[in-house]
Amino acid sequence: MDTWFQTAVFLPFHTLSNEDLHRECPDFSPDYASEKFGISSRHIATTETCVDMAYEAVQSLCVPDIDNVDLILFVTQSPDYIMPSMSCVLQGRLGLPSNVAAMDVNVGCSGYVYGLSVASAWLKSGMGRKVLLITSDMYSKYIRKEDYNNRSIFGDAATATLLTEEAADHFGSFVFGTEGAGFDAIIIEDSIKRIGDPYSGRTQAQGFYMDGPAVMRFALKVVPKIVKELLEKNHMQKEDIDYYVFHQCNQYILKNIQRIMKIEDEKMIIYLEECGNTVSSSIPLALRKGMLDAGIDLSGKKVLFAGFGVGLSYAGTIIRYDN
Repeated sequence: MDTWFQTAVFLPFHTLSNEDLHRECPDFSPDYASEKFGISSRHIATTETCVDMAYEAVQSLCVPDIDNVDLILFVTQSPDYIMPSMSCVLQGRLGLPSNVAAMDVNVGCSGYVYGLSVASAWLKSGMGRKVLLITSDMYSKYIRKEDYNNRSIFGDAATATLLTEEAADHFGSFVFGTEGAGFDAIIIEDSIKRIGDPYSGRTQAQGFYMDGPAVMRFALKVVPKIVKELLEKNHMQKEDIDYYVFHQCNQYILKNIQRIMKIEDEKMIIYLEECGNTVSSSIPLALRKGMLDAGIDLSGKKVLFAGFGVGLSYAGTIIRYDN
């Protein structure tokens, strides 16, 4: 991997398999979860916190000059504290100099691409020469124990991406979009405590909630739009893209996107089976584990990233791994 764009991941040590869920609830079908969602197990944080996972991901980068980072971007929707920012906590944990800028990004499934856009702009502007982009989400602490459907989909993970000033030259144009009218398709209402919520129409707070069909309709609508806009903005054709790395929501949605867009199997990256949907970490996790660690050589390749989900929001970009 080029030194201008280095990635590392951390997966919690505890795993939860489909068979484990079946033992808890005999009505839960492990085969259905595996065949439809493409997920057989997931990592669940039991002793690790959001910052713990981020710290371990950074340690896995194995770079000698982490002290020279100018900006920490920390993408999460499951922080250890309401305040302060997790980026500040991580800066202290890493022992980085006090002249480091630190900022949190609360976006979710499109958060990694949002983070890349901020990092790219920061580097292009000359405000800094090195950015540490963190993703760390642990939805497991929000999902009710009896919600076996969502427990079978989501896993916990953290990733760290170190970008140098050279990285800005490898990013194409970005595209973004927001459909906030559908905000309650994925929502946590515990902290709101509203009765008769006039927006969602639900009568009581119920923890993590996801309207699966609504999320699928959103994904099938916006992902082709993201790809079309990215190709146009970057003056490329579909044939120019070597790999597509979409947010790893679940296999059923990804396969439908692939079918609609007529993407070849060898270009479509799906990495879900042993980790599930890891929210903001899913794209860099698929890049690290599903591509680089699997021996895929990205030299001279063009990779399209697209995140979509919570918000409802979406974001995309194209990275050129040319020399």
